[in-house]
Amino acid sequence: VVNLANRLCTRLEENADYQNGAEVVILGEPKRGAYPEESPLKPMAGELAQFGPLSYDPTFNAHGWYVLVWDELGVQLNECADETVRAISNSDAFKAMPNYPADGCIQTIDGVVTLKVADFPF
Repeated sequence: VVNLANRLCTRLEENADYQNGAEVVILGEPKRGAYPEESPLKPMAGELAQFGPLSYDPTFNAHGWYVLVWDELGVQLNECADETVRAISNSDAFKAMPNYPADGCIQTIDGVVTLKVADFPF
């Protein structure tokens, strides 16, 4: 997941709105998007590693990405409010977006740079 987070940040850094300080939200769980396979090492991992910080709830999912990116990569994203995360995850624009790594997986919705890893609800 850390390697994926690094690739996500690389893609974000190419976005002009991100470069100009816009708020950011990353939504989705990798195993629900383009990376559904799980490591054979999963059963040997601790509970947090097995289930991860990326909850099915949009606000917890977004916060999990913020924490993961900060703790593992030292990248501090400009976090948006929980209400904004919920509105974006329920929007038609978000639902129409393709999942990462497809072109169009990063779009600015209501002024927030949005990166879609997987669909909501799970």
